[in-house]
This record gives sequence, structure tokens and C-alpha cells, in this order.
Amino acid sequence: MTSNKKKQNFSLIELLVIVAIIGILASLLLPSLSKARKRAKITVCKNNQKQIITAIFMYAEDNKGHLPGHFNRITYDKFLGTGYDGRTSNTDGKLYSCPTDETDTGTNRNRSYSAIQGILSGRQSSKRGAIDEGSGESLTLSDFTYPSDTIIITERHNPGNTIGKWNSAMMKMNVIQRGTVNGDYPWSHGKFKFNHIFPDGSVRAIPHATTYAGSGVDPWSNASMFNTMWDSLR
Repeated sequence: MTSNKKKQNFSLIELLVIVAIIGILASLLLPSLSKARKRAKITVCKNNQKQIITAIFMYAEDNKGHLPGHFNRITYDKFLGTGYDGRTSNTDGKLYSCPTDETDTGTNRNRSYSAIQGILSGRQSSKRGAIDEGSGESLTLSDFTYPSDTIIITERHNPGNTIGKWNSAMMKMNVIQRGTVNGDYPWSHGKFKFNHIFPDGSVRAIPHATTYAGSGVDPWSNASMFNTMWDSLR
């Protein structure tokens, strides 16, 4: 027996309503998916930094507690590449590249992380990091008065910051200040926020202004590191 019912087609108005609903749902979902992708990239970045601080601990164990230094043109990542960070080549930059770093040229030589520049004599307020520039000297892990509140390596997203490049392996605060003012410093983890490596083994994302809390130093115009979280010589 055949059915007398005719196949009913959607009208043009009904199709337009369906398309509109799909568009609305997409507009609601896409921002959430974008945020989820960004969070995933930040997590990978954090895991990279945790591997780097683990490599630093291993290096320190073999070098009387000292952090990897900066000697002539030998950078901290080159020191870690001598059997500590798991790389098979000093030109392999995967571990040192943050997925949120949009300056990555895709050559696998990108380095998103720079050590805080220091002069261990303490004679320069703008250079109070744990690694002495050029001499190869560095603090030991036991030298830090505030290991959970002192930043030793931070993020520096710059196309010129590549594996083994000596003049971008270390940085001062005026790099952040100048770059933020002129728009060249990409805060890709959120507004004025990046991940930082601490000598207690932790990796934490902290707003830039918070790293200066209680120091009396203006985080956007004063290059001094005195009594900030960037000051390894406190």
C-alpha cells in the first residue's frame, strides 16, 4: 500500500532560521574554543619552563650549585645543551620556544626565554640578575634569600632571540618597559603577564606590576631592579 503523504520540504524562511541559529551558536562557541587553545599553549609553555628549571637543577648539581652562566658567547641554553636539557643538538630550539610566541620564524631556532641580566658585584641597579654578564659567574641555588619570589628567567618574545644568540640570552627591565611603551613587547599570555622561572623550581605567571610590589620602583619607567622580584642580590 502506498502512502498518500507527500514529502515535506523546508521553506526558505525555515532554512534561513536554521542558518541564523547555527551562526549564533558558532559565535558563542568560537571565542570559548579560542580561549581554550590559548590556555593549552600557555600550559605547554609552562611545561617547557619546568623542563628548563629541571635541567638547571641537574647542571647545578654538577657545578657546585651554580646556575649556568653567560661566558663570552656561550649562553645559558648552550650550557644546558651539554647533556642537561635533553637536546641532541644545540640548534634545536623546540624546548625553548613558547607556543604563544608569534615572533617564531618557524626555523626551530626560536628562544622565547631569557635570563635576567646581572652584575654580581651589585654596582648597577639595572643589572641585579643571578647570572653575571660575560664573565661566566653566577649565583648558586643556595645564594637566594627569597627563592620563591626571585625571577631568574622570563619570557622575551622577539624574532632576534634565537638559540645560542649571546646578546639576547639575557635581558634587563628596560627591554620590557621600552617594548611595552612602543608596542613591540607582546604580552601574549594576557594583559602584562608572562610565565617566570624561580630558583625554588616553580614556574608562575605574575602580572608585571606585581613583580615590583613593595619596592617603591615604578615598573614602567624605572629600570632599577632593587628590592623587586627581579633582584637576585637581595
